[in-house]
Amino acid sequence: MYKSKKPYFYGTGRRKSSVARVHLFENGTGAITINGRDIDDYFGLETLKLIVRQPLVTTNQVGKVDVVATVTGGGISAVGGMVYIMTIAGCVWNHEGLSGVGWLAVALVIFCMWRPLAAVWGSVLFGALMILYLRLALPFVPTQLYKILPYVVTVIVLIVSSMRNNREKQPPASLGLSYFREDR
Repeated sequence: MYKSKKPYFYGTGRRKSSVARVHLFENGTGAITINGRDIDDYFGLETLKLIVRQPLVTTNQVGKVDVVATVTGGGISAVGGMVYIMTIAGCVWNHEGLSGVGWLAVALVIFCMWRPLAAVWGSVLFGALMILYLRLALPFVPTQLYKILPYVVTVIVLIVSSMRNNREKQPPASLGLSYFREDR
């Protein structure tokens, strides 16, 4: 805990070119300030406000702490995510927290074969596999086996998807081609 005029907790997170600095002041009024502006003025969407407030609601700290965040870089949604992560993770940001998910995202695109409903169910499947070790802990199965399960399933899905390669499940023919209006 740091001390100035009021004691506070402090954390800094970095991702690519974005930096978030969050101060949590105990015995506050519940005010959330981002880049010198009130949360209601900073975010137009209620969704982003809910994301920022979710850790406070979960820990019953609404109205008990003040949050002062300074965020540089990133889009407006990234700002909400950075404040959320910094608050929920006890002011600790780990850039490895999302590592490996890009591989699963590529597999998901291939798996869904350009069908939105399949993408939703594929996301649920891969997400469930990512948290399986937290929910289904068997004492005789090592945690490491649970953690590699999403990647094993990804490889299996990619193999099966490549074996059933037919014409109607291919990406659009113009994918990756530059569009020139004059060439229409």
